[in-house]
Amino acid sequence: MSASSSLGVDCANNQGVFADNARFSGAGGTSAATPAFAGMLALLEQKIGSRLGNVNYVLYKLAATKYSTVFHDITEGNNAVVCTQGTPNCGTNGFTTGYDAGTGYDMASGLGSVDAAQMVANWSSATGASSTTTLTIDGATSAVNVTHGTSLNFSVSVDPASATGVAGLVTTVTASEGQPTLNGLPFTIPINLGSGTSSYNGLPGGQYTVYASYGGDTTTSASQSNAISVNIASEASSTKLWVNAYSAPSEAPIANLNAIPYGSYIFSETSVYGTAEGYDASLGYATGTMTMLDNGTSIGTAPITSGNFASFPSLTAGVYPYAVGAHTVTATYPGDASYKANTSNAVSFTVVKGATKSVLYPATATVSSSSTDNIEVDITTSSLGNPPTGTITLTANGTTLGTTSALNGGASLSDGTAVASAIFPVQGSKLVNGINTLTATYSGDSNYAGSTGTTTITMNGSGFALKTTAINMTAGATTGNTATITATSSGSFAGLVNLSCAVTTSPANAASPITCSVPSQLLLTGTHAATSTLTINSTASTTAGSYIVTITGTDAATGKITASTTSAVTVTGEPAITLTGSQAITLTAGATSGNTANLTVTPVNGFTGAVALACTVTTARAGATDPITCSISPSSVTISGAAAATSTLTISSTARTTSALLQPSLRNMSGTALAIGLFFLLPLRRIRKLRGLLALVLLAGLVSLGSLMGCGGSGSGKTSPPGGGTTQTGTTAGAYVVTVTATSADATTQTTTVNVTVN
Repeated sequence: MSASSSLGVDCANNQGVFADNARFSGAGGTSAATPAFAGMLALLEQKIGSRLGNVNYVLYKLAATKYSTVFHDITEGNNAVVCTQGTPNCGTNGFTTGYDAGTGYDMASGLGSVDAAQMVANWSSATGASSTTTLTIDGATSAVNVTHGTSLNFSVSVDPASATGVAGLVTTVTASEGQPTLNGLPFTIPINLGSGTSSYNGLPGGQYTVYASYGGDTTTSASQSNAISVNIASEASSTKLWVNAYSAPSEAPIANLNAIPYGSYIFSETSVYGTAEGYDASLGYATGTMTMLDNGTSIGTAPITSGNFASFPSLTAGVYPYAVGAHTVTATYPGDASYKANTSNAVSFTVVKGATKSVLYPATATVSSSSTDNIEVDITTSSLGNPPTGTITLTANGTTLGTTSALNGGASLSDGTAVASAIFPVQGSKLVNGINTLTATYSGDSNYAGSTGTTTITMNGSGFALKTTAINMTAGATTGNTATITATSSGSFAGLVNLSCAVTTSPANAASPITCSVPSQLLLTGTHAATSTLTINSTASTTAGSYIVTITGTDAATGKITASTTSAVTVTGEPAITLTGSQAITLTAGATSGNTANLTVTPVNGFTGAVALACTVTTARAGATDPITCSISPSSVTISGAAAATSTLTISSTARTTSALLQPSLRNMSGTALAIGLFFLLPLRRIRKLRGLLALVLLAGLVSLGSLMGCGGSGSGKTSPPGGGTTQTGTTAGAYVVTVTATSADATTQTTTVNVTVN
């Protein structure tokens, strides 16, 4: 709890009753528990009259023997807290995952809450057997006289010999005497079986006594050793100095110390150490104040903190105004009981002019020829030094409107960076009709570099304005490739306006980019808007993408009044298809497997519709027998979206066979010979009656005999080589090429070839 009283008392009360202005606030976690428990231990140490040592041993023995007396167990609740979604360990319920309280010790509440009175009353019951601690330095208990930085051997023995834990070195020097103890850090010696040794070179300078404080263990209580007098003389010392620069305290260091912008944070850091030990091995602790020098001249002081560290300037002091130019910084140390005086190493760096930005703020974006607009120009920087000085010049369309060196300086931005500004009254009569470009040019000064900035302001005099619309078209299209241009008078403008257009932005490396055209003039009467047409020309091979076309209008009478507008043109490619075959085909004549290839029809630029597929054998071996044939299934596919369609090409061939070629044989004549023989076996009288039939039989026999003598084969129709032999039939082996054609509904065609090898 705290009070709003200016006296700063802990609470406001009136005779033990809280006053109306008393205020209470809550606290939790270690922020509340740590100081509360520290107060309890202070009461405990006050009663015992000596150091407590490691209290954990006693606390857990009390928990084991008198838990319900000293502690109050917390069995409900958890240590989850409200969190932001997306942060580590934050659950979907908006609370961190944590631990739940339970019976006895738990991760949420530990041993529970403490009854301070019972802890003090029962402490001695859990401290264990008494102990005796003895300290020697370099093997003796006699006084020690050495120079600071000398390494001393410390031996600690604890009775009983079974003692474990640690013993800490303690001195009688207090902070009020100007010397902290042991470099502000504890130095402990591990104890094992009642003894421990270690060396240490960090005893501070001066005359005082040193003793060992044994912290105890689970069965042995804490104790303090005998005291040994020491006289530590100061040693020769050195100071290490280094420089860091930052554009802001939260930013990363500036890497190049030869180009530190003016107004940056530049910190000179120092640390004192024993010359003999070296920076990394020295355990000494320096006190006092460093004096900082720049190019040999004192620029301030920096106190040495408890970490043996001094920094100039301090964060609360802000930025030290190092001027633009070269600097060499050193530090002088006056010395103390531990270290003799010294001068640090030198560090050089260079400050360069700070960058600036010129920003213009018109009071209004539009003026008339009879009005005045106040233009504020701010010169902003990331510097935390002095504000910029110098001159600012304001121009409109290249014509100077004014120059001033009366800059208003001050740290006016929210981050405290330096700013200078000026106000320029600008009369509308000094501007051209329409859009004017205002440019502020800052000259820079000894601390800051110059800069420029621009803005626009519109003067509404007699003139006109143009506007148009965007165009979305297909490459090569002759429809949908136009936009309407509308011209509107302002300030009673009337007359002819000359029009022109230009393609001002195209996709990178565009092929056959678009071109534009507009009528050369349009007429404004001053009362009604006039329109014209922007036409975009392209080819089927024009690169698809985004283009910008700028249309400019100029009054035909004087050429001084201008206006412009832009049209965003989006060109998409003409819908089409691509056709690909998956692979070449190698097969054995007559094969019915391994004789297919996949065909893929892919839509381009949003193509949809039916696609017919056909194939033909376009290349075959000369004189080939039974050449291959092809077919496609399905012979038509339909594209309905972005996905490709597939079909299958099948190659058909004829298997090869081998036949024997035979000589003529009487066996082939048996039928005819039999017929003739039978005829001659007929009785003579019957022969006379059958003379007509005889003639027919003889004629048939002669024809049959003649064919037998003129043909030596089996009647296959193939010509046989003389003397007989063998022949093959089927598809001739070799290379073939099949051409596949895909035809869409709009007669767009694509082809691909498939190489076929017949073995």
